[in-house]
Amino acid sequence: MSRAPYPAYPATGHPSANGVSSQAAYTADGVPLAGWGWRFLAVLLDAIVVNLVITLLTAPFARVNREVETWSARLLEGLQSGNPVPPDQMLNGFPWASFALLSALQLGVVVAYHVFFLRWRAATPGKLACRLRVVPVDQGRRRDPLSWTTIGIRVLLRFVVSPLIWLFALFDALWPLWHPRRQALHDLAAKTQVVREPSR
Repeated sequence: MSRAPYPAYPATGHPSANGVSSQAAYTADGVPLAGWGWRFLAVLLDAIVVNLVITLLTAPFARVNREVETWSARLLEGLQSGNPVPPDQMLNGFPWASFALLSALQLGVVVAYHVFFLRWRAATPGKLACRLRVVPVDQGRRRDPLSWTTIGIRVLLRFVVSPLIWLFALFDALWPLWHPRRQALHDLAAKTQVVREPSR
């Protein structure tokens, strides 16, 4: 199996003032770890692609969006006027079934997008555009597909747990900034790292 022509990088980054590296710059087998900025850019690119797909697929549900907007406007208007609509009327007027279907469709698109590309290329289109790849910890040269368990843990934490627990989402996003191996919380759980491929 062919390997990318990685130079013989050391496993750690530049020494700090006391001579000890605070964060690794490479995996144990010498592949450069992705910086936080590149990871953020990849997430941003993926979000743009996913939102475009969701917009196209949910176009037939435009009526549901209008109903939710109308419901929200009524709630806001009542609060501003000092005459809030009774909670039972607001709840009864909310399009629960349609909203649940729309939310499930959106989540399905996000999950399918990441599961498919992580299994196929160990990277989403956003990561590919930034030359990033997800690998098992310290196996930067590995080219085998990620396991279903690894993919499942990453996707579950990022797109199911994070939206429900905002504090987890915040720490997950920022954790690579100070973690010794530049891992996010979902990386730690899935035992993965994100590496950056060398220029061709």
